[in-house]
Amino acid sequence: MSKAPPKALDDTAPTIETRIGMEVKRMRERAGLSLRAFADRAGFSPSFISQLENGQVSPSIASLEKIAAQLNMTVKDFFAVSSGHDTPVIRAADRPTFRSSWSKAQVAALTSMGKGHALEALMVTLEPGGESAKHPSPMRYEQFAIVFSGALELTLGDETLALAAGDAVQIAAGLNHRWVNRQRRAAQVVLVSRRLD
Repeated sequence: MSKAPPKALDDTAPTIETRIGMEVKRMRERAGLSLRAFADRAGFSPSFISQLENGQVSPSIASLEKIAAQLNMTVKDFFAVSSGHDTPVIRAADRPTFRSSWSKAQVAALTSMGKGHALEALMVTLEPGGESAKHPSPMRYEQFAIVFSGALELTLGDETLALAAGDAVQIAAGLNHRWVNRQRRAAQVVLVSRRLD
């Protein structure tokens, strides 16, 4: 059974990637930070942040998480900004998605777009050779993950785990981790985070 393709975006409307860049710039300026100061704080080059803000670069999943954390946001908050609506039902064909060329991944929001919700869920589809980051990195929030389809390798602290469809794992806040797809077909993992603020 084939899945319905995501709805096509209006060609005149900015892409989610462009809107994410615009929101990063808006939040950085709201915090009173120059591009260089924000780049230093987040651990990136000013040229990378400039390209991100102008929709010219597709960051890795971990880079986007790191940037969101510096803005006191989460990755899903970027989807909330881009969709502009809050609903308890997210239809499969209507999921807001972000494409990370660097990670060879697609990130789709599974929970309500409005801010202020305690639980946030994303479905990450990693293509063969895809990875969430170059090196294991921490997240601010505790996370629960379940491999929805395919098989993935998870580096969790000093351990490397092979996870198959149906396997689940709990990732403590601040623990270095990294997802990699070493298989020949795409794999999906559902990530559920509980915000503490």
